Amino acid sequence: MNSALSHITVLDLSRSAGYPGGYLTSLLVDLGADVIKVEAPGRGDPLRINFLGGDTPSPTHLALNRGKRSLTLDTRSPESTEVVERLLLKVDVVIETNKPGAEIAPGLAYEQARHLNPRLIWCSLTGFGQDGPFAERPGHDLTYLAQSGLLAALDPSHSWLPQAMLSVPLGAMTAVIGILAALESRRETGQGGHVDTAMSEAATWLLSGMPHGLSGTAITIPLSADRRTYRCRDGAWIAVAAAEPKTWGLLCEGINAPELTHTLHSGDPDVQRQTQERLEHIFLERPAAEWVDLLGPLGTAVGPVNENERVVTDSQHQARNVIVSVDGVPVPAGPVRVRSHDGDSLTPTVTTVPAALGADTDELLGSLGLSDEEIAHLHDSGVV
Repeated sequence: MNSALSHITVLDLSRSAGYPGGYLTSLLVDLGADVIKVEAPGRGDPLRINFLGGDTPSPTHLALNRGKRSLTLDTRSPESTEVVERLLLKVDVVIETNKPGAEIAPGLAYEQARHLNPRLIWCSLTGFGQDGPFAERPGHDLTYLAQSGLLAALDPSHSWLPQAMLSVPLGAMTAVIGILAALESRRETGQGGHVDTAMSEAATWLLSGMPHGLSGTAITIPLSADRRTYRCRDGAWIAVAAAEPKTWGLLCEGINAPELTHTLHSGDPDVQRQTQERLEHIFLERPAAEWVDLLGPLGTAVGPVNENERVVTDSQHQARNVIVSVDGVPVPAGPVRVRSHDGDSLTPTVTTVPAALGADTDELLGSLGLSDEEIAHLHDSGVV
């Protein structure tokens, strides 16, 4: 059975902004789309570089670019315009991460592309969107999070620096939703469209579950004995979120401390401190995995704090194939799972090693109608 988007071809022009485009197109690959990744001749995507050293492929490159084809093309060269125009006539979706209105090749921007191929879906994934006073400002995940309001919501003290990107993958997922909507609209109307996704706005959307602060009445989640992390005997941590009377009661029963049941939501700071210290002492009696195996099945809302290799060996992750191997390197699988009524997967995670830089260039150029002589000229002139 074909994958969900096996009939869709995507031209990835995100280039130097490797992370946003990489997250976005990796999701499209797992949905079945054929993704053509355009890279600079001789350099390629910066994510190819393994900053940990050695000759092995970058784990990030393996994770975000698995299953894509690679076309080298110097899109600054005037000779690249005709190649890109021919590509635009054949693909369904274009991904770009440029400033609003920027050209993707000399003389070729969105306005020209939409007239060249009215069925084309053009997706712009940027920090702040296509208009507004911030539209052309540069930024990174941290600045998008800060501007969005999410960073302050996560840590009102502003003392915390996220160690993982948040707005970038969230913006990529939002962009995929927009692309799918545009594809469905095209099916009905025959016309493509422009998907305008701002990573900062995707992060702001997460505040929908706690919008009180937008009205000036911020509500914080207090750190209490029933809702925090605890270190265990083996140095690993568990997360306790037993904030309801039922789950708290089950927790107290499971750790053989029923006398703590009445302390839930106590407004007395001394009671909270004493309860926390008691739990800290109790949880040091066993390794984290034992506590999870003991308390989890009871319905206590207790789980492991997985980090590094524990993410790979987690039993739930292994059962669901959350982590897959690409060229022997563990990477996250695609999170979207769609099956037919017969049980066939429409979104199998692709584990094909990313194409070598420019590996598909000649084949793709030939499919556009360029002759062997024309392709050789583009090579000789450094355009591909």
